[in-house]
Amino acid sequence: MLIMAALRQTSPRFARRGGNPQIAGFLNVPEDGTRCRTAKLDANGNAVIDLPDYFMALNKDYRYIASPISGAMHNLHLSFGVCHRYLWGLFGPPAFGIVGGMPNGEISRQVTGIRKDPLIFKNPIIVEVLKTLLTIVPRGKCLFARLCQ
Repeated sequence: MLIMAALRQTSPRFARRGGNPQIAGFLNVPEDGTRCRTAKLDANGNAVIDLPDYFMALNKDYRYIASPISGAMHNLHLSFGVCHRYLWGLFGPPAFGIVGGMPNGEISRQVTGIRKDPLIFKNPIIVEVLKTLLTIVPRGKCLFARLCQ
C-alpha cells in the first residue's frame, strides 16, 4: 500500500509567478515498484478494500483515487472512507469501501495519507535547502539551465 507525505512551503521564486506554493513529498511503498493496485468489484459493483494494519497509525488526511478498468463506471464513489472494518469502525483491519461500479468490474485504486508517525516529526523532510559555498551545488549555479530561467 502506498504511503505519501507532502509538505508545503512557499518559495520566493514561485511567489513571483502567482503565489503558487511549492509542494514536495516522497512515496514509501513496501512493494518495489508498486504504486497502485487493482480491486475486483462484486456482483453489485461494490468492494471493501482492506489496508495494511499500520496504515491508520502512520497516516492522516487520506486521499483516494479510483479509476475503472473494465468499462465506464459513471457512478463510482466511496461508500465509506478509511476506518476500522468491524463494529462501526472501532475494530478490525483498516478498510475503505467503493460502490457504484459495474457488476464484477475491475478498478485501479490508490489511497494516500499524510504521515503522522513520530519518526517523521523527529526527522522532517527539508523541502528547500539554502545553498552556500559548501553545498554540493553552490549558490548561483544551476544544474538545468532551461528550468532556472
